[in-house]
Amino acid sequence: MGLFFMVFSFFKFLDYKGFPSAFSQYDPLAKRSAFYGKAYPFIETLLALMLLLRWQLTFVFIATIVILSITTI
Repeated sequence: MGLFFMVFSFFKFLDYKGFPSAFSQYDPLAKRSAFYGKAYPFIETLLALMLLLRWQLTFVFIATIVILSITTI
C-alpha cells in the first residue's frame, strides 16, 4: 500500500497545478476545499512514507480509511 501511495502521489506531482481542479471533479471534500485539493498529494506522500517506515501504523490505517472513504463517496 505504501508503494501504491508513493507511485500515485508522484503522478499527482507531475501536474501539481492542474491536479486540484481535476481532483475536485470527483472528490466531495476537494470540491468544497481548495486547500484539501492542494494538500492531497502531500498527504498521500506522507502516508506512503509512514507505511513504508512502519511508523504509527494505527494512525496511518485510520487516516487511509477515512481519506479513501471520502474519495469513494
